[in-house]
Amino acid sequence: MFVESSVISHVGRIRKNNEDNFFFNGFFRQETLEDFFVKMQKLNEKRFVYAVCDGMGGEEYGEVASMCAVSVMEIFKKNEWSDNLIKEYIDKVRKEMINKGSGHMAQRMGTTLALLYMQDDKAHIANMGDSRIYLYRNNKLLQLSKDHTQASLLVDNGLLMPDKVCSHKSSHILTRYLGIENEITEKDVYQAEEIKLCKRDVFLLCSDGLTDMVTDEQIEKILNKPNIRSTQKVAEELCKSALIAGGKDNITCLIVKIRKNIINSLIWKGRS
Repeated sequence: MFVESSVISHVGRIRKNNEDNFFFNGFFRQETLEDFFVKMQKLNEKRFVYAVCDGMGGEEYGEVASMCAVSVMEIFKKNEWSDNLIKEYIDKVRKEMINKGSGHMAQRMGTTLALLYMQDDKAHIANMGDSRIYLYRNNKLLQLSKDHTQASLLVDNGLLMPDKVCSHKSSHILTRYLGIENEITEKDVYQAEEIKLCKRDVFLLCSDGLTDMVTDEQIEKILNKPNIRSTQKVAEELCKSALIAGGKDNITCLIVKIRKNIINSLIWKGRS
């Protein structure tokens, strides 16, 4: 399987710190003061793992929480996909948070999870919280992940129209997340049905810093642009659109594209 992928994580225009992090098939943000990345990989491997995590908890605990979640994610690179693997991952994250956190604030520490796992010609996705995973196929954008917010629960129960979610007061109150105080198990992690990969499939993993600023229709239009071919250009264009719209939160865009034939290469750019 040949894959091209790129990621950008930007602090945005309002916040002073970046609580987002990502797992980029083995790489993640280890220096949280660095707020902007363009990373591009073109690889041929058996197994690929990507994730976006949006931390919460106040002060600097958001960065700590998302760092804990991605720092133990190498476990997915080494093992076959299963519920037991997800359980082992959750246990490792919780232990890491306990080790890195302290005091009352650490009890509030938590992070979203949007995870893409690909092996051979199949993909698995798992998520908690409101960081999203999309599949772009045949010029159409489809959300694969499920939002775990109080507003989304109202929609599920027929008490709120879907087009009112973004403006609802409970749209950012999470009902599921990775944390110390909540008793999350592998059964609480949403998993979509296994996906049979096709050439030219594009996956987008992102934090709500993108989706609060840019609609699904706008994202689809960007992906449809004939002059934007590389995953790096797509990530840059999406991040730019979120910043133009206000950039009210941290913005992380991770793009994965299935290719026909690629020579292994790696490009890295960073700015602090």
